[in-house]
Amino acid sequence: MKKRWFGLTLMIGMFWILGGFTAEAEETFTYDILEGGEQTAYVETGIDEKMKITIEEIETVDSSKGMFRSLAAIQDKSYLIKGSLPFIYDASYKIKIKSKRITRAYDYSVSAVAGTVPYRRLTRYNNGLKAYLQFDIDHYILTTRRYQLTSTIEGNNLVVTPR
Repeated sequence: MKKRWFGLTLMIGMFWILGGFTAEAEETFTYDILEGGEQTAYVETGIDEKMKITIEEIETVDSSKGMFRSLAAIQDKSYLIKGSLPFIYDASYKIKIKSKRITRAYDYSVSAVAGTVPYRRLTRYNNGLKAYLQFDIDHYILTTRRYQLTSTIEGNNLVVTPR
């Protein structure tokens, strides 16, 4: 009995070491709201998958302030979140942030490079700290895969997590 237990433990240990049980957290992209502008990063999403994530500050002109804005108003802006997985999809959506809360998620778009998009949904959580775009892509090979781009407010940062 002890030999079987030892053998089983050894096999599980080797499987773990060789990467069979990976417990890695999803990679994220952190956008500094105070820095603003356009920021881009490449994020690992899986085996040999690098997703390009871009967040752009959408300029709005407030007629009462002209083209100038105060430091306190930097966070009260709209942002365009774009995710692109080469040869699979391009997705984007906009969010409006006011007082460190996502007040609106809107204007989303998903296009599959090869396949169709039978399901897409943009949701903003009631607490205003998170919004996500979730969609399925039918890859024409009898497989459908679900993807998600999640935006979360964490202090002065906007954190985007692909899944």
